Amino acid sequence: MGRAALAVRAPGRLRRLVPLLGGLGLRPARRGLDRTAAGARRHRRGADARGGEPLARPGPRAAGLSRPSRRPPRLGTDRAQDVLGGGPGGRGRGRAGRAARPLRGAPRLTPDLLVVGAGPAGAAAALWARTLGLATQVLEARAAPGGQLHHIHFRPANLPGLMDGHGPEVAAALAAQLESAGIAVRCRAAAAALEPGVPAVRTADGARHEALAVLIATGVRRRRLEVPGEREFEGRGVSWSATQDRAGFAGEEVVVAGGGDGAFENALLLTEVGCRVTLVVRGASRARREFRARVAAEPRIEVLEGTRVLAVRGDDRVRAVRLQGPRGEFDLPAAGLIVKAGVVPNTDWCRGSLETDAEGFVQVDAEFGTSRPRVWAAGDVTHPPLSGIAVALGQGALAAAAIRNVLRGE
Repeated sequence: MGRAALAVRAPGRLRRLVPLLGGLGLRPARRGLDRTAAGARRHRRGADARGGEPLARPGPRAAGLSRPSRRPPRLGTDRAQDVLGGGPGGRGRGRAGRAARPLRGAPRLTPDLLVVGAGPAGAAAALWARTLGLATQVLEARAAPGGQLHHIHFRPANLPGLMDGHGPEVAAALAAQLESAGIAVRCRAAAAALEPGVPAVRTADGARHEALAVLIATGVRRRRLEVPGEREFEGRGVSWSATQDRAGFAGEEVVVAGGGDGAFENALLLTEVGCRVTLVVRGASRARREFRARVAAEPRIEVLEGTRVLAVRGDDRVRAVRLQGPRGEFDLPAAGLIVKAGVVPNTDWCRGSLETDAEGFVQVDAEFGTSRPRVWAAGDVTHPPLSGIAVALGQGALAAAAIRNVLRGE
């Protein structure tokens, strides 16, 4: 049977096989069909290898056309390429990249990069990935991008650049940038599992999201004390931020639970509105020396080390906090409790699938590669030596550059 007869008997199949050959006539179409069939036999793809499924679409070369370059446009100068890891000096091959190979010539059925988390690190990675020519999708558990920015109730003094405002305003600016760049962000899509094998994330709704590479940027959440009354009195005396709620505690007795910078800073903020503060530290103080010196010089702050909160008590609002320490177990009258007990990483969904430390933070190498091939991580979820918005933004950009170099084989 001739090719013309084949075209008549299976016009749909011919259209699937040679979508780029319209208008070129039957002879070019025949050449493309012959080359596609030969390639399928050579690589064991096509109907024989897949039990009768249609052959893959031929690339542009099947029609005698030049193949478009997959390399993204160069950025300004050679120096810019080097900074991003795309120049001769940057290779971006860490643990996550060693087993990865760019899938050249395959039809794009999945995005290049799936970013899990749309906080500063995830947003920066997505924006840079788009600049570097990677098709990118973003999953975000919250109703909007921003991550922990939604809990910052002051203007970050150490954030350089054009973004200004309190945390939620900075989060809104990031969301606007992602939308302007045309990056798909699926909100209310909490990650539930990192699947084995090909990089894929299953979300809480059961959907499966696959990509050539995955970047974990799920950040951290505030650590709870997990004591009776903590959740019941939230908003009625139990608070997470003296910056936001100190006006409601003016002139009152307040307990601050925590031993780090945040706890000591919140205690000092409360004294500015006339509060008497008891700073409850479970072990030894971990705050910076400057904060410890300022607290020690403030007569309205008492520090109780080796002491922990057992319960929060009250009626319509907080009236006392139950403590246990060197003084024994006792109720301390208080109108409020500020919880500043640190953070925990949002890695419950992937902790058993890659290497983490004892607290659950993802372990990464110098190129932000994890122990899983083609899976990277950036931002607070990696427990960087310095936590901050600027650090997260930078790590997201560097991780995107490393991923691009691996996927493009550079």
